[in-house]
Amino acid sequence: MKYKWLVCVVVLFFFLQPSIGLATDAKITELDKIANNVLQLTEAKRYGEAKKALEQFEGKLTKHLESTHFTNFDELRILQLAYSDVDKKLSADNIDHSLVVNSATKFRLVMDAIYTNHEPLWTNMEGTVMAAFQTLKTTVMTGETDYYHERLNSFLLAYDIIYPSIMLDANKEQFQKVDAQIQFLQHYAKEMLASDEVLNELEALETNLLSIFDNVQEDEADPSLWWVIISTGGIIIATLSYVGFKKYKADEQKKRYEKKQKH
Repeated sequence: MKYKWLVCVVVLFFFLQPSIGLATDAKITELDKIANNVLQLTEAKRYGEAKKALEQFEGKLTKHLESTHFTNFDELRILQLAYSDVDKKLSADNIDHSLVVNSATKFRLVMDAIYTNHEPLWTNMEGTVMAAFQTLKTTVMTGETDYYHERLNSFLLAYDIIYPSIMLDANKEQFQKVDAQIQFLQHYAKEMLASDEVLNELEALETNLLSIFDNVQEDEADPSLWWVIISTGGIIIATLSYVGFKKYKADEQKKRYEKKQKH
């Protein structure tokens, strides 16, 4: 009986170790390289080759798991979701380049978050995410309700790319706070723009977002990700410019109308 009890304790010890599994095996390096290759091929619009690389990734991962007795199931679940998303978009009849690149980037960043114990690549998106957030915050403070959803979507576009990686790397309590605050902004804030409650939520969200980035040391960006970081920032800037242009046109029309009324 004594030995049976000891065996049970040892087995439980291994099952409860969060570090045992995918992230500690040397073969993970190969999977990380293939994930990077998927992103590079997708960026180059070589979708067929990207699809083949993705299939290679699945084969290597399946083989790896067959020889691995203990696995971090949270990592696997999030990796599977990221994999399925990019696979679906690469298999579409009409591929939307910006959507499939975002999806491949998420997949790449998730794989890197699993592979890297510190300095993950997703932290290089801090500038893009926080710039979009500041624009959203300004919109709320000035009460520009007509542009709230456009600027919220610009922020969410940038945040969505790093969302799965944050789930893996960030402090769980901190991540849940940010998630709840973003849901509040999506569903309730527009009706209360410029109110103290919304402004307080924004201040808290800003603090928590910065803490998530600050608590993870930044790595020098993978060259394959710079295009995505720049293009994502470009999409956000283009969105904001378009919204600003619409506002300018509307103001001009209003001025012309008022001038006619006076005459």
